[in-house]
Amino acid sequence: MRIKLFFFLTFGFGVLFSCTKDKVPTPPISPEKPWEKFVGHYKVYDTLGNYLYNSEIEYFTKINSSGFNTDNIRILNLMNKMDYEFIFIPDTNPNILDLKVNDSIIDKNENHWFICSLYDDTLTTIHENCLINGRITLYFEITNIKYWMNEAVPYVDENVKHVYVKQP
Repeated sequence: MRIKLFFFLTFGFGVLFSCTKDKVPTPPISPEKPWEKFVGHYKVYDTLGNYLYNSEIEYFTKINSSGFNTDNIRILNLMNKMDYEFIFIPDTNPNILDLKVNDSIIDKNENHWFICSLYDDTLTTIHENCLINGRITLYFEITNIKYWMNEAVPYVDENVKHVYVKQP
């Protein structure tokens, strides 16, 4: 009888302490998309800290000529005169926002522009086109060299630096 009781208790304790609650696997944390850090509302300043205008950076997808979806960025109210769209291609530095080269951008007055992203200005300590602590200094060239005569507007060819400060 003692042996049966011993085996019964051993078996009972074995079953009791060997059972564990099924662990529910935690869902994998999806990594941040490379464009997500740029999306948001911004206040825009000149390089001296003077407020210029409000802007917004948004993300959207678009089907390209080959039928594939592409990641795109739209900067609403760039230079307080136009909305600017471009294909977003992540840089090796994930904080870089490359504005690319785009021609025939139409502003709010129906005038045309050529915009070209410029890279880091070596004459400053600020790393342009790089988002750091919610702040990015967009550095680009804008010109209307091909359009100003036909559109009867003043000729413009300038390098622009606007400091975008992300709002909470």
